[in-house]
Amino acid sequence: MCFGEKTGRSAFIAVRGTEVVRLNETPSIYESPICIGESVPISVDGRHICDVGLYVSPAGAITVCIPLALHNGDVPSDGLLTIRRVADVMRQWTHEQLDEIAAGHFYQRDGQAALIIDAMARRGLLGYSCKQTFYNSIDEALSGSNLLFVPTEPSNAPMSRREFIKAFSANRGIDPDDLTSFICELETIGGVVAVVRGSQLIVSYYGPDGVSLIPLFYFKILPNRSDVFVLPLTVRHCLEKNGFPVSAATSLLEFFIRFADKDLLNPSPVGGRVAMLYLKPDALFSGVEDLVSQIKSFARALSS
Repeated sequence: MCFGEKTGRSAFIAVRGTEVVRLNETPSIYESPICIGESVPISVDGRHICDVGLYVSPAGAITVCIPLALHNGDVPSDGLLTIRRVADVMRQWTHEQLDEIAAGHFYQRDGQAALIIDAMARRGLLGYSCKQTFYNSIDEALSGSNLLFVPTEPSNAPMSRREFIKAFSANRGIDPDDLTSFICELETIGGVVAVVRGSQLIVSYYGPDGVSLIPLFYFKILPNRSDVFVLPLTVRHCLEKNGFPVSAATSLLEFFIRFADKDLLNPSPVGGRVAMLYLKPDALFSGVEDLVSQIKSFARALSS
């Protein structure tokens, strides 16, 4: 790992391509950022690295808030390694992935999906005439791993699956045993895993290579409610990124529409597609046998 100038014990870390630089203060391009995502899971080869907060400035500069414990006010070597790994993952992204994250973030917070440019315009930070230049700047920052990392205090110990199910069920007013049985039934399918990451329980499927992890749907706990949802764009992106046919997910995604909570339907500004498809838990639980069949068909389509 290569280091550039080191100017004191600052917690601000800039990643510039292959170089990691400690900073005393942040460059002006990172000023006036807006939050586009909280507790965004970062994974590589099916292994969870950490959850991060994402911010974008009007200049298209990206700030990543990452949970790291400081040592004497400085970032230890293992923390720098984590930063490098997160930067490597984000190098594979484009503004479209950030727009999808933003759409979900603003929908959950405000009840209305929004792209990053929409959020900038609403705050008077940018006009729509700047859209292409703005997104080009984001893409350049991502592809060049030109990112600013700000360590934050790690949260308390993560919830166990039992604790998550209990909290989720309490918010929804459902029987936790029903949710437990549902998840256990899904995990009888080879390759399906259900893992708690921060405020989410993610049900995913390992591809035929045993490495590629495709998130199928999510359970998420919010302060005053709990949701179940699918991210269709994320499913398609993961398939495409790992060399699998995107069409393999068509039947499964269409199946999920049967359980859509139309009161929470979230049309995305991204190409008119749905960014987050909210599901009705009770209906989904009752259809677990059909869901198992659909996931098995999805697995066969990936292997063919």
